[in-house]
Amino acid sequence: MKILKSKFILLSLLSLCLACFSPWSMAMAQTEVKVKAKGAMVIDLQVGQILAEQDSQENVEVGALSKALSLYLILKAVDNGEIQLSDSVPISDQAYDLSQDYDIYNVPLRQDFNYTVEELVESVAVTGANGSMLALAEFHSGSEQAFVKEMRAQLAEWEYDGAEIYNCTGLASDFDPGDPETMDQGSVNKMSAAACATASFHLLQVFPELLEYSQQGEAVFKQDTDDPYEMSSPNEMLADGGQEYPGVSGLFLGASAKDGYSAMITAEKNGLAVLSVVLGTDHKDSNRRYNESKKLLDAVYAMYVSTPVIRQGQEVTQMAQVKVNDGKDDYASLEYGEALVLATPIIDTAPRMTYHFMANEEIMDPNGKLQAPVKAGTEIGQMVIDVEGQKSKFLKLSTGNTVSVKVKTSIEEVNWFEKTVKGIGQTVDASWEATRKFFTDLFN
Repeated sequence: MKILKSKFILLSLLSLCLACFSPWSMAMAQTEVKVKAKGAMVIDLQVGQILAEQDSQENVEVGALSKALSLYLILKAVDNGEIQLSDSVPISDQAYDLSQDYDIYNVPLRQDFNYTVEELVESVAVTGANGSMLALAEFHSGSEQAFVKEMRAQLAEWEYDGAEIYNCTGLASDFDPGDPETMDQGSVNKMSAAACATASFHLLQVFPELLEYSQQGEAVFKQDTDDPYEMSSPNEMLADGGQEYPGVSGLFLGASAKDGYSAMITAEKNGLAVLSVVLGTDHKDSNRRYNESKKLLDAVYAMYVSTPVIRQGQEVTQMAQVKVNDGKDDYASLEYGEALVLATPIIDTAPRMTYHFMANEEIMDPNGKLQAPVKAGTEIGQMVIDVEGQKSKFLKLSTGNTVSVKVKTSIEEVNWFEKTVKGIGQTVDASWEATRKFFTDLFN
């Protein structure tokens, strides 16, 4: 339908004005929140969607926050079957000595005890136990030096090349257990808010059970032995803590003499699970990291809601039908291979989504067709899904907003006779269409 140019301009201006004052625009404008920190980021823990960030690529001395990366390497090995949670971990002289320092986060280890991987992981998650972290690193890689190389390699794989890693614990590199004067001597692990968020995201993807440990304000280490030890979490944002925040379940705290206090906080509200990272807050006020974390969480929960977008196995209806060459069925029935939940802006109506299909060129031909036979479960491409009018950002190598598109039902190839009959039919159809078009053009 033709539209007069003047009316088109008027309608465009009217739409623009309405958009400026719509709940949608207001929600988007509220995404900007400033915190008093050297770096910050908030991500959704479902797919790694970035909900807020500030100087997120700036490398900061994060101290114990780097334990998220250390635990990721340990628990990735568990997920891959390289080690077991039930494996017994020997305690070296170095790990033993470090665990005896009560001026830092620790549980006292003994060399005549058996400790499982799971027990040591829990002690790191609950209280940030440094001796336990060192014992796990040595068990995983043979030495802390070898483990540090793997930490650096993992960050390089995630393309965080500016990070600096000196040890598995986040302690100052020249710290000497038992000598508090060396607490701040040497170099401290440096990571950006984005790198910290990425490490934590992947950690919780391979081992979501970690939050069952980290949400404990108190727990008993080696409870059923003659030497139990009461652990206390330093995270004051947990339930019954001095800085309690609803829904908080972890995760790590850090500090350095140069860059001040930092925190990585996991929380969930109304089904929206997030991680906030705040790096380098006031040296003089350890509560500042909590205050800035709360500010971020308040802002995000005021702006976003968790929205189920796709169900696993749901029929794909947001793209054109896919033709199958030489198949007993002319078109493939398609389904989504995974579920997708996104954080969407809070508005008065359900958000409208956009769908963009990216074909698997190894499966589909240049014309977007499949060749029979096709097996059920064959992935023919990916659907990229986003909120209309919004370009969502995601962590590197996170799940993101893509969902696989798969063939739901196998399609058999027709035999030579059926191919011949089909070919004749297609030729007749093409000839008839050409004839129809010729006479249509002739008399118009």
